[in-house]
Amino acid sequence: CTDTNKAYKYFYTGGVCGSSGGTVINCYNKGSVNSPIACGGISGVYYGSENDKMLNCYNTGVITSDGLSGGVVGKLGDSSEYVENCYYLNVSALRGIGDVENDTIINPNEAAMKKESFADSLGEAFYYVEGEYPKLAFEVGRTVSNFDKTSLSFNEYGETQTLTLDTTYLGTPE
Repeated sequence: CTDTNKAYKYFYTGGVCGSSGGTVINCYNKGSVNSPIACGGISGVYYGSENDKMLNCYNTGVITSDGLSGGVVGKLGDSSEYVENCYYLNVSALRGIGDVENDTIINPNEAAMKKESFADSLGEAFYYVEGEYPKLAFEVGRTVSNFDKTSLSFNEYGETQTLTLDTTYLGTPE
């Protein structure tokens, strides 16, 4: 998911979602966000859990609030351990998580966020485009493939297909 517009709302406002208790993965926001209560570059309020995490997200939009504001999350409902591999542009906000004084969210500068190594650090859903912030696969006409020993999943313009492979070996050992 992506957002490049300005968001001015009430209560909890985020560049991607206002309030979430579910999985937020492979997202970015480039739009400015403002809220009188709590706002974040990705989510205004985030309630993560062991099974629901915020993962592989970044924000470059300016985040401001009369209340809590964070480059990634405005107000954290649970532990920051559920926010993984998320970043915010160093000039977009004062901290990564608005209500956590010493959060561990990394805030690189613009040049660092436009490097191929940064795109690679976000995982295979993101692609490097020279001179730009990382793009998601669908934005550059690419697909994402995951392969493990038993299944292959691929995404072609919003349609996900999973093939299950039978890995049972029935032959004679050589």
